[in-house]
Amino acid sequence: MCSVTLSRGIKKIVFLIYLVMFGIAPAHAANCVIDQLPNKSQGITVKQNDCELPALGVGALLEIKPSGRLWVRAASRGQEENSFEVICQNRHSQAVQMSVASMISPWLAAVEMSACNNWAGGRLVCDQGGQKGALVCAIAAISRTVATPSDEMGERTTSAADAGMMESTTSVKMRSVGLLGRAGKQTPTEQELVALLQPLQQQAGLCRQLFQAQQPLNVEWIIDIDGSAQDIVLQNTLTAKDRDFAECVISAIKDFTYPVLPRPTTLTQRF
Repeated sequence: MCSVTLSRGIKKIVFLIYLVMFGIAPAHAANCVIDQLPNKSQGITVKQNDCELPALGVGALLEIKPSGRLWVRAASRGQEENSFEVICQNRHSQAVQMSVASMISPWLAAVEMSACNNWAGGRLVCDQGGQKGALVCAIAAISRTVATPSDEMGERTTSAADAGMMESTTSVKMRSVGLLGRAGKQTPTEQELVALLQPLQQQAGLCRQLFQAQQPLNVEWIIDIDGSAQDIVLQNTLTAKDRDFAECVISAIKDFTYPVLPRPTTLTQRF
């Protein structure tokens, strides 16, 4: 009896190894379609999720507290050059719920809200309790980047690097000359620096799309030696309407993966 049980256990292990080797995932793993970005999300409670966080599976319920923000990204599926990200903001005085309702974009749907526009124009706008735009969401494609450490400092490669300059409205200034290049290499050009920060600029664009902000945002911050963003300063006065937009951009700046530098470097960028 013991030998039979042991034999079955070995067969199960061999079968699981076979699944991994040939990329055949169990059904429940295939349903893990998006990843919550916890450093950019706030006021979120996840329920009925069959996936291991930060992954979210079809059927998961997401409660967003008042003034809470949900930020998710499409689960990685190999070496795609772009991924989709979704931000949702609760502007209602009470918590609202969303569900992971589909395996395809935009994945998310509002739960028990009175009127929604069904993602018209890449935005989901829902009314609740007489409040217009109680829940707003936006979706956009974001370039994927990969940070690769070198002996003396980190470096980043991005699929967008060969795509050319971003829109002409982008403005980037860098202090501490030579710090973003590899040791013994030339300092990156402004074009290379813009390509490096393209995913961040796209995330800021997603924030702008979410809040329908019109005002340009000038931000200065320091990339510390550990690759973190420090001392973030807004350089222009914002209207009350654009403060949510600014907070959204700041959360993207804080969570962005920067190269590890030998000394602090100050960046100034217009979003």
